[in-house]
Amino acid sequence: MAPTSIERASSSSSTSIPPWKYDVFLSYRGEDTRENFTDHLYTTLIEKGIHTFRDDEEIERGSEITPKLLKAIEESRFCVVVFSKGYAYSRWCLDELVKIIECVKENGQTIIPIFYHVDPSDVRKQTGSFTEAFVNHEKQYEEETKRWKAALREVSNISGWHLEHGYESLYESKFIKRFANEIRRRLNCKILSVGENIVGMDFHLDKLNSLINNKSNEVCMIGIYGIGGIGKTTIAKAICNSISYKFDGWSFLENVREIGSSCGLLQLQQNLLNDILNGRNIYKYHNVDEGVSVIKDRLHSKKVQLQQNLLNDILNGRNIYKYHNVDEGVSVIKDRLHSKKVLIVVDHVDNLSQLECIVGKHDWFCQGSIIIITTRNKHLLTCHGVDETYEVKELNYEESIELLSRYAFKQSLPKDDYKNLLVCAIEYAKGLPLALKFLGIFLFSKTIPEWESSLCKLRRKIPMEIESVLKISFDGLDDMEKDIFLDIACFFKGKDKDFVSRILFQAYK
Repeated sequence: MAPTSIERASSSSSTSIPPWKYDVFLSYRGEDTRENFTDHLYTTLIEKGIHTFRDDEEIERGSEITPKLLKAIEESRFCVVVFSKGYAYSRWCLDELVKIIECVKENGQTIIPIFYHVDPSDVRKQTGSFTEAFVNHEKQYEEETKRWKAALREVSNISGWHLEHGYESLYESKFIKRFANEIRRRLNCKILSVGENIVGMDFHLDKLNSLINNKSNEVCMIGIYGIGGIGKTTIAKAICNSISYKFDGWSFLENVREIGSSCGLLQLQQNLLNDILNGRNIYKYHNVDEGVSVIKDRLHSKKVQLQQNLLNDILNGRNIYKYHNVDEGVSVIKDRLHSKKVLIVVDHVDNLSQLECIVGKHDWFCQGSIIIITTRNKHLLTCHGVDETYEVKELNYEESIELLSRYAFKQSLPKDDYKNLLVCAIEYAKGLPLALKFLGIFLFSKTIPEWESSLCKLRRKIPMEIESVLKISFDGLDDMEKDIFLDIACFFKGKDKDFVSRILFQAYK
């Protein structure tokens, strides 16, 4: 089908539109669907984190189309119009449809029609259940009728969603879930901030998606491991952004090691449940990065709340589950999540007990659920019995050059005069993305002599920001391991790493 004037307007105007206040504006005839289909659709969209406006909740019922309603239409990225059998009897609905088309042509939103037990051709030609309605309209509203018919023809020519009776049709619940997932996909929701200067991410996502697809009909636990500063958390956020819309609920439990130590395992359980059970109309997040995404998307200021409850988010705030110990928490997680297809990321785990009380066993969760664990300790993943493991390795030479260039020069390729200096600089970072980032920031806007001076200083004293990154793995060792590491570093100073590894392997095999 050729694109309509509405679709052409949307594609040509959308680049100039400021960020939307709402994701979806719902237009429907309340008498037909307010208490059934539209209510279920609205609830599902909210549960998926899709900011949705419906006029009977936010504007007094029975009022005329007001500037407030027009503003809501203008500020919504998608206008979803639910055509029902009685839709054309409502002058309110028809007037609203005309206004929606006007706004779309001016502002570039997207209209998505849903044909709820009506044939799209009946809407287009005003036949079937639409015939009698327009017989009455034409007697009283001759001029308005022309605009209404034109609006119906234009919108019904857009490729939409058709829910119909019959053996081949979907149940309403499945139809609504698929529709909500499609909206999430089209919104390209990036709930977790992964930063702007990302290198090599497509490779990691392809590998992880391959592992996930191999277990698509099962509960799949995947472990991502690697040294500190290598990018495990960033990769986990990126995969979460790319697939979270497919699940009934999701949770990203960031920095479990630190939160578990400061707040306890009980708090981690509550955070998980809150995330998956979804607070109605409340945009919750657990760290500043998530807050950045919410602020950009909603233009609302929100305070970071690390202590929000996991269950309340995932189960949509209908019940607050209070319990007093970790064992009770395990029972609640199993009881509330076993029937939901969920995505859970448990980030920066350093102790098996953390996994045992949050994502203990496969049978806690519904088929199709994905559990992703990030850690520095591969053995911990083996002990927990994950299905697949994925090692994040250092960036290669080309990737290191690109990442450092993005921070040092604000471009993906190095400046010609700096190429030799750049090669020297990346030796310090050893392919660690976080170290390359801080190094690039440290060298940004410096002249060639300043680069040379800075690199000389790096040989004697590494800046605190870079040193903190390189020490991440060292700080994760226990006291005995730190002593052994320092002995090796002093005794074999200046020796080749592979040479030292061979000696130690022979000594301890």
